[in-house]
Amino acid sequence: MPLVYALFFLSGAIGLLYEVVWARMLTQIFGNTTHAIATVLAAFMAGLALGSYVFGRLVDARRNAFLAYGLLEGGVGLYGLLIPTLFALTQRAYAGLYGLVDVSYTAFSLVLFLLAFLVIVIPTALMGATLPVLSRFCVTRFASLGRRVGDLYAINTLGAVVGCALTGFSLIAALGLRGTVRLGAILNLAIAVLILLLVAGFRIREIPHGDCREETAPPSAEGGSRSRLELALLGGFALSGVAAMVYENAWTRALTLVIGMSTYSFTIMLTTFLVGLGLGSLLYARWWGGRAIGFAGLGVLQLLVALSALATIPLFERLPLLFLRLRHGFGDSFQQFLTIQVVLSALVMIVPTLLLGATFPVVARIYTRNLAVVGRSVGTAYASNTLGAIAGAFLGGFLFIPTIGVQDSIALGVVLNAVVGVLLLALDPEVRPARRLAAVGAMLAMSLAAFLGFGTWDKGVMTSGVAIYAHNYASLPTDGLRREWMRRDDLLYYREGLTATISVHRSAGSDYVYEKTNGKVDASLGDTPTQLMVGYLPMLFNPAAKQVLVIGMGSGMTAKAVAAFPVERLEVAEIEPAVIEAARFFAEKNGRIHDDPRVRFIHADGRNHLLAAPRQYDVIVSEPSNPWIAGIGNLFTREYYELAKRKLAAGGVFGQWMQTYAMAPEDLRMVYRTFAEVFPDVSLWAVNDSDMVLIGTTRSQRLRHADLRAALANRAVARQDLRELGFIDAYSVLAMYLMPRSSLLKMAGQAEINLDDVPRLEFSAPRNLGRDTTTLNTRLTREFVAAPAVEDADPEQDPTGHLALFLAHGFWAMRDREQGLLWVERALRKSPGNPEARLLRARLLAEDGRSAPAADELLKVIQAPIRIPHDAVTIAKSLEAEDAIPILRRIRQRDPHLTEARVALADALYRGGHYGQAEGEYREVQRDRSSDPQVFFGLGRALLAQAAYDKALAAFDHAAKLGEGSGEFQAARGETLMWLGRYPEAVASYRLALRSNVENVTWRLNLGLALAQLGPAERQEAEERFREVLAMDSANTRAWLELQKLGKRF
Repeated sequence: MPLVYALFFLSGAIGLLYEVVWARMLTQIFGNTTHAIATVLAAFMAGLALGSYVFGRLVDARRNAFLAYGLLEGGVGLYGLLIPTLFALTQRAYAGLYGLVDVSYTAFSLVLFLLAFLVIVIPTALMGATLPVLSRFCVTRFASLGRRVGDLYAINTLGAVVGCALTGFSLIAALGLRGTVRLGAILNLAIAVLILLLVAGFRIREIPHGDCREETAPPSAEGGSRSRLELALLGGFALSGVAAMVYENAWTRALTLVIGMSTYSFTIMLTTFLVGLGLGSLLYARWWGGRAIGFAGLGVLQLLVALSALATIPLFERLPLLFLRLRHGFGDSFQQFLTIQVVLSALVMIVPTLLLGATFPVVARIYTRNLAVVGRSVGTAYASNTLGAIAGAFLGGFLFIPTIGVQDSIALGVVLNAVVGVLLLALDPEVRPARRLAAVGAMLAMSLAAFLGFGTWDKGVMTSGVAIYAHNYASLPTDGLRREWMRRDDLLYYREGLTATISVHRSAGSDYVYEKTNGKVDASLGDTPTQLMVGYLPMLFNPAAKQVLVIGMGSGMTAKAVAAFPVERLEVAEIEPAVIEAARFFAEKNGRIHDDPRVRFIHADGRNHLLAAPRQYDVIVSEPSNPWIAGIGNLFTREYYELAKRKLAAGGVFGQWMQTYAMAPEDLRMVYRTFAEVFPDVSLWAVNDSDMVLIGTTRSQRLRHADLRAALANRAVARQDLRELGFIDAYSVLAMYLMPRSSLLKMAGQAEINLDDVPRLEFSAPRNLGRDTTTLNTRLTREFVAAPAVEDADPEQDPTGHLALFLAHGFWAMRDREQGLLWVERALRKSPGNPEARLLRARLLAEDGRSAPAADELLKVIQAPIRIPHDAVTIAKSLEAEDAIPILRRIRQRDPHLTEARVALADALYRGGHYGQAEGEYREVQRDRSSDPQVFFGLGRALLAQAAYDKALAAFDHAAKLGEGSGEFQAARGETLMWLGRYPEAVASYRLALRSNVENVTWRLNLGLALAQLGPAERQEAEERFREVLAMDSANTRAWLELQKLGKRF
């Protein structure tokens, strides 16, 4: 028997190996959408159910079930060798069927399922047959049935654990998908050969069964009643399978918000789920497998599953804070990160899955009436549970989560298990009415608790993205402070979509809006330059493009950049429909792209759409998320780039965004080499140090100033966007140019190629999550930077210096002050009197912290006989107060009506300590800027500095009314109220202020001071605030003293 168990353990490992790899292979064809993944999973499980059901009936008539098991393993192995060829044929068939999407998505999904089912039904049916076949071989006595079946299920599932972990962590990365499948096939065939040799050599013979007339049914359950009980048992087991898959779907979705979305995260979650199932079956087999068990026992087990699943609901909201504790306690190495993921996954899943794992051998024990049909009984039971799991996968992913959400989906699973438990107890005649009534009460209590007992999860906490942004909480040492930080911003939109949880937030006290996918920021107003330039750069190479595809919606700004040109059809492929909805919150920045009649939004995997779309494109823009996220690596492989090249029309352009942060140099070079070896001509551009754009073309990339200017002619939206970013001329864009294909290949060196078969990037990128690699990659890149070869414009030969100035503006837009100063000084050497060049030099010097030289340069600008540029005021505001005051006074003299300069002068006077003069300036400008909250805020500060508290409060109140939500306004109001002794109002103001800046120690201290002046309850809270201050700043003497006044110690 140990040998049989060892072989079945290996069989389980191979089975999960196939499931993981085949799912990856098929989703490369069908796409990474929830529909496609669920379809592949359903086809896989349907094959298992079919094989278990059919072969379970056939094996009972065979004399040597062990030989049959060997033949099954051999069949799986032989099929495994054919997989690459079959999947290649599947891809051809799929491309021809893709047009059904436009006719009927339901019909397309059904055809997709049938296609996947036909491809993998044979091996999965053979795999599904192994459990009933070996059960037929191993079970020799009724007394051992529960134990033997439990052992087999446990051994096979624990083998699956090893297969899942090895495949997900090392085999695919080391051997590739095909190599991993070949390894599995070889192992299958080795098992088959070994069994054949053993059988042929009479080493293992059929073990005779015991008395086949032995029955397990109680005397009261005969005839038709017994048939109804069997149907009820199978139905309950199927519903248990539904609940199990609903849990797995919901737990996975909730855990990704906490532990991240890398391929390792998903491997850990699946492995943990399987560990629980395997151990649960094993524990039952060891502890209870030899004892009789009936409907009542199974009913209690289902109630316990419901109770343990119920306990996970309040747990999830605590996981982000627990993650931070573990992360900050254990360190931030990759191995420790994985350990934390295992701990949190086990904390959620292990108890419910232990109980779920025990369910199968219990059902097999109850359902099997005669040893002569043990294969049939085990096979039927397994098939019913698997069919329920298929239904659960579809219902959970497509119906429950998108409609009622993750939390209520778990609650629904709890109700389902509880109902099944009560019904099973009711069917057991030995259960007394009082206990049945108690079970009904327990079911009702758990159902009410599941939906009403815990409140809705805090969306700010759940979307905090702690796996990615743990460093943001390093200065917040307590859970209370961390929770404040998570909740500080306004939630504008929240949707648990088909594939991800999408949320849109607005920073407290500002208009800054950002969008998150599973807690990770994927678009924001701060990313505007990158989001626009990813669209503008490819279009500048082909401004006459008519057919354009953008992969990835984001904020919609990239699509807006493309739509600024006269395209006829713009397709935006987005895998998550909720992202398209969320982009409406960026309407002012994306040009209301949703209303553009030329735009067609496609809810599909971008690569999958590109594969099957029946047209070619003039421009393709690929704007995926970060490659460390599971599935995103498919948009950085050689095969993807080759597909894109095939789909480009003559003269077509392909643009690809690429990050340099959280990317090891070898990974960055891998992407560069993979890209450069596919496209005939390539160039690399930098929006900033962190964001690159790769441009690939089917023809040579010619750079001409005249062409760039012509591309922007009559493109008012594009010119305005570029000017707002700092690119004052088309030539300025060339500052973003880094290198041509030849230099890119030199930089890439002998880096490995990222392939569909060996997705190296997907496995290596997560190891650098959280690492600051931007500086390292910038240093690497600069070694290979080459000036663009512009055919009709050479800045070295330009006598006016305008081209050098254009480049200087471009570098300023990229926040590269060093290069910006270099080029602006070249421009000034050729045209010393150019006020625009001097203005830019003043800006660059000011941003570099050199206030006095910047002031000297700015003074030359405002002395020139030209209209004072608005930017002069902006630059002056950034100077030291004593440098800014004379310049701003000069500007005011030249243009008394320039109110922006007058406000800036008042601010500078306040910063310089001239409070009375500042008050006068603010009051003077107040008549022209009566709706500007900053004017009243400035006036209030000047009055507060002069101890005019009542007047200051009136000014702050007006500022707060005009600029509702500003933390600075509320903090200043709170300070003034404290001077006036109005402590309850001061407390309210400081609470509002801290919403926008949780880390502000001064505001938190002042809140404590105000609370300390109130009643006992408030003084207790004051103690908490003082302790928080000391946790953030242990040297804060005032907080120490205030604690001592309260009679407390830290």
